Amino acid sequence: MRFGAIGDLVMTSPIIRCIKDQLKTDLHFLTKSKYKSVLENNIYIDKLYCFDKDWVEHKQSLLDEKYNLVIDLHKTPRSYRLRSVLKCPFVSFKKFTLEKWMFLNLRIDKLPQGHLVDQFFNAVAQLKVENDDQGIELFIDEDSEKSMLNYINALNIKGAYTALVIGGAHLTKQIPVELCVDYINQSDEPIILLGGPLDVEKSKLIEEYSRRFVNNKVGKCSLLESAVLVRESQLVITGDTGLMHIAAAFNKKIVVVYGSTSPKFGMYPYLTKKENTPLLLENDHLSCWPCSKSGRGKCPKGHMKCLMDWTGKDLINLINREAIRN
Repeated sequence: MRFGAIGDLVMTSPIIRCIKDQLKTDLHFLTKSKYKSVLENNIYIDKLYCFDKDWVEHKQSLLDEKYNLVIDLHKTPRSYRLRSVLKCPFVSFKKFTLEKWMFLNLRIDKLPQGHLVDQFFNAVAQLKVENDDQGIELFIDEDSEKSMLNYINALNIKGAYTALVIGGAHLTKQIPVELCVDYINQSDEPIILLGGPLDVEKSKLIEEYSRRFVNNKVGKCSLLESAVLVRESQLVITGDTGLMHIAAAFNKKIVVVYGSTSPKFGMYPYLTKKENTPLLLENDHLSCWPCSKSGRGKCPKGHMKCLMDWTGKDLINLINREAIRN
């Protein structure tokens, strides 16, 4: 499982909290089984339905609930089918598909201002649900908490390390090996590498070419265990991926290296504390950037300059200018 697919779910947490707090209603949530850990500990969800292939696995159970309202924050053919089967009122958000296409293909910027979370709240405004400005959140289970805190304590680096996220849902959203290695070789703080099982070989290359030791937890942690390591870090360096949003849930100091995507699409760290303004590394001088709203498996031009042009020194200069480190 890639962490990048987690981001959208993490960003629904303010909506979940505000609906529960403000409408005082039972709240059920439907998602894929592989994303269960993101939501199963959420104190604002009364019932969580998880499916493997399609929600029709729960069709009768969902019909038996006799829902008063469906809130569709996915807006895909699958969720359209769900709405038609349940036959109850619904609200959904505007995805601005045409505006995104115009920006990507014609460089005409008609995109909405603000974050995707703001667009979610626009969808529920008719329900008199308002943003409480408490940000996004992630609830972590006791076992994940305990095991990772023990790991950090054994290393004696609590609050003094950088979490370097090397994975991502697509290749063009991942920080390249070369940039990871160059940063590691030019910095001196302890570093913990984070990523999923598909990033293990990449992490081995980073270890091989780095001139100093790094703590490699790639493929060795669950999502929530990785979240603990993000939470306890002093700095998170990441691509546009799920752990970026998890870092925002804990109001971390964040550096985001953008590849084929752009923060203009509303996907950037949603931080409610103004002093924690995220640092964004964007290659916006490239005529081909951005080339995707969600990432690609390979660069259409074959050069991937949006990521390959940066050096470790660029990251260090960006960090030092904002005096991120303690």
